[in-house]
This record gives sequence, C-alpha cells and structure tokens, in this order.
Amino acid sequence: MLTELLEDLRAEHDVLRAIVSDVDLALLVPAEPWDVRDTVSHLLVGDAKGLLAATDPDAFSAELPQVIADPVAYLESWLEPGRGLSKATLLETWHTGFEQMVTAFAAVPPGTKVPWYGPPMSPVSFATARTWSTGRTARTSSTRPVSTGHPPHGSSTSLTSACGPAVSPTQ
Repeated sequence: MLTELLEDLRAEHDVLRAIVSDVDLALLVPAEPWDVRDTVSHLLVGDAKGLLAATDPDAFSAELPQVIADPVAYLESWLEPGRGLSKATLLETWHTGFEQMVTAFAAVPPGTKVPWYGPPMSPVSFATARTWSTGRTARTSSTRPVSTGHPPHGSSTSLTSACGPAVSPTQ
C-alpha cells in the first residue's frame, strides 16, 4: 500500500512541478501575501521536515518548541530557502528534496510512526495526506486537465488557485 501511495505522490509532484514551471513565481496566491515562490518554498521546506521526521525523529521533535513559541515566525522561516534562487534552481532543489523525503518514507519500518506537527503518523498516513494535498494543488492551479484521482486539500491549494481555474477529472 505504501509503495503505491508514494508512486501516486511522485506522479502528482511531477504534475505540480510542471504547472509551476509554466508560471511567474511572483504571481500572488490566495494566501496573500504569499506568491508562487513562497508556496514552493513552503513545500520545499515541508519536504525537508518530512525527511527529518522520517530519518531523525529526535532532531525533528527538538524543533517543536520553536513552533509552539512563535508559530508565525517558524512558518515564515520556511519561505527563506527559496528566496533568491533562480526558478530552475528552486524547482530542482524542491524536486531533489522531495525525492529524498519519499525515499526516506519508503524505508521507515512498518508499524513505525513518525513525529509531525500534530499527532505522529504512519508513513501511509503521511503519504495519504501529502498526496491529497498535492492533488488539490495541481487541480486548482491548472488551466489544463489534471488527473490526480485524489480529493483536494492543502497548502498547495493556494498555488494552484493562483495559476488558473480548477479542472478536475471528476467534474
């Protein structure tokens, strides 16, 4: 089950990456004042945090007091890594980090839960949530048909909403 979910996640990441490659990174998204660059930066850092949670749960958990102390500043810090990068470098960095995260989740032993910003999750739950989020983002940001096969959700929604009207394969 996890293998199939991770393959779905990879496919949806590829769709979203293709959509982003066709838009202006300065385009504002509905989650103002964020733009497409900020949203991709958020996903890039989210993938890095997913990798950390899967490979070094103690290091991930050690960051949680920062979230509690100042969640706004913590979230804003996720935008910095993408600023100043060329579009090509941003997209490649995002893709590389995404692949590292997916590979790490594939290696988590069955029955293991990894820490996250809510309750700990199994790799299947993490992949399901992420696939759902990425699928929604792709559907809501594209002006062309996108067949993700998953219900909408997530931070990527702002990205796809900014890039054009949603075209869902189920509509």
